Amino acid sequence: MAHIGNNIARIRMFNMIAQKEMAYFLKISQQEYSRIEKKESIDVAVLNNIAERLNCSVDFILCLPPVGVYSAFNELNNNAHINTVQASIDVVGLKAIYEQTINEKELIISIQKDKISIFENTIKDKILNIQSFKK
Repeated sequence: MAHIGNNIARIRMFNMIAQKEMAYFLKISQQEYSRIEKKESIDVAVLNNIAERLNCSVDFILCLPPVGVYSAFNELNNNAHINTVQASIDVVGLKAIYEQTINEKELIISIQKDKISIFENTIKDKILNIQSFKK
């Protein structure tokens, strides 16, 4: 299971929001908020409030994939703006496109091999016809 506190911290840092600001929004101290980010599981009501401030869904916090997080932070470090949800979708989408491309190329290769085989047989038949005509 995902470490919910870690996911919250990652999203918060990605959005460049300080713990103090999150604490103010939740009407708790910064120390209390810091403890929240260290918890593996969090009360649903608190999680809903955190999700609201982070401008994301609770499901996103709960299911945040590591690849999407790291990709987003790398992009952030390169001064690019990226949505972590989009990053994780892009990875899945790119994999699907890659697999589809491979399948299409394999189909094209198979069709080309069939065409070559037909062409070779046609040439053999023509050669046989020419040889039989000469006799």
